[in-house]
Amino acid sequence: MKVLKFGGTSLANYKKMISVAKIIIKKFQYEPIAVVLSAPGKSTDFILDAIEASTRNENILLYIQKIKSFFFPLFLN
Repeated sequence: MKVLKFGGTSLANYKKMISVAKIIIKKFQYEPIAVVLSAPGKSTDFILDAIEASTRNENILLYIQKIKSFFFPLFLN
C-alpha cells in the first residue's frame, strides 16, 4: 500500500483540490492507497484561534465566521 500525503498548499483552492483528486483517482486505479490530507492553506491557524478563544470563554462566532469566509470561496472558484 502506498500513502499519499497532500499538504495545505496543495489544497489551497478549488483548482488545486481538483488536481489532488485526479492524482488520487489515478493512483487508486493501479494500487491500494491511503490518503492523508492536511487542512487547506491557513485554515489551521483560524481553527486554532477559535479553540484558544473558547478556552478564554470568548464568543467564538467571529472566529467561526472567519473559518467560513476562508472555506466558502475555495469551493466557489
